[in-house]
Amino acid sequence: MIGTKGGAEVDPLRIYTDINGSTANVDLTYPNVSGHEMEIVHFVECVREGKTPIATGEHGLHIQLILDAIYESTVTGKGVEIS
Repeated sequence: MIGTKGGAEVDPLRIYTDINGSTANVDLTYPNVSGHEMEIVHFVECVREGKTPIATGEHGLHIQLILDAIYESTVTGKGVEIS
């Protein structure tokens, strides 16, 4: 995925961004557990400790807008701007 302020790819997990005028590739590492397991642990922490969830309803809306734009772009063959 490419945006106006950077980009990312999934495999391997990597972020591209601009740092002080130079392009930077940031390789990320993560624990050797599945994302699903990490979601469950986070959910339990939120319930037990009253933590704020990482993913909010607003976050879910943004993800849905991105997915809708991907589908539209696939059908039209053109880029779709998300406002």
